[in-house]
Amino acid sequence: HQFHDRQCLCRLVQCHADTGQLPPVIIPVGEQADHPLQQYRTVTELVQFVMHCQQVFVPVGRWRVGEFDGPLHGGDCLSIVPELGFVEAASLGCRFMTSFRGVVDQGRLRCGEWVAVHGCGGVGLSAVMIAAACGARVVAVDISDAALGLARQMGAVATVNGAEAEVAAAVREVTGGGAHLSLDALGSTTTCVNSIGCLAKRGRHVQVGLMAGPDALPPIPMGPVIANELEIVGSHGMQAHRYPAVLALIEAGALEPQKLIHRTVTLSEGAAFLQRMGNFPSPGVTVINDFRH
Repeated sequence: HQFHDRQCLCRLVQCHADTGQLPPVIIPVGEQADHPLQQYRTVTELVQFVMHCQQVFVPVGRWRVGEFDGPLHGGDCLSIVPELGFVEAASLGCRFMTSFRGVVDQGRLRCGEWVAVHGCGGVGLSAVMIAAACGARVVAVDISDAALGLARQMGAVATVNGAEAEVAAAVREVTGGGAHLSLDALGSTTTCVNSIGCLAKRGRHVQVGLMAGPDALPPIPMGPVIANELEIVGSHGMQAHRYPAVLALIEAGALEPQKLIHRTVTLSEGAAFLQRMGNFPSPGVTVINDFRH
């Protein structure tokens, strides 16, 4: 059901965030306007992507490829800056762009503020790097010493091991009264409540990690929220029109997403790795870059 145009004979690679080089394409801008044929190095976010087509069908909105009768312009398909290879660019999609919106747009980070990041997976490590690049003092929280070591490399000035300390109290001690901005980059009752609990007065909590299953309805400590006039906001992905701001910082050397890459795997290895992700098998970001069987 992806395409109404049955003349498009192609393989559909269902992905979450992907990069690659498109074949020569024509992307209409208006009813009669065409771009010249050329090669495009591109990155997409939160979409499904078509490979090996004579024409390229790119979604204007997020979440879906199809249900249209002809090719559309590339609303979610952006050129990669020369500084990035395909593996590094693949790390941008969900985690890096989501973190950028959470820290910069939703979190309204200001230079010199204290920022706490709860959960140092791909999203959390990205948030640490982005906040540090914006001039924040970052406290990283995780239960893995390996992840906390990576957070230090990304720019965190302090770390808290949640398996060994009372997180909210530890963050308030490190920051001298609480964080101005705190992000739950994991998505659990524990990290959500700790994030709110570590805030200074009039602090801002951004919920980035998705809350599901038994964590879908966390007990929010509304007493401190009211007494300290805290803000609680959500953050979900990032619009494609904001990508150039991130790519400009990468081009300038202020952000280095390649530092997040821990390993690359084959498609078969990636399938096995996905099944272990709930156990947090390794720190950093893993990228599938070999699609041979």
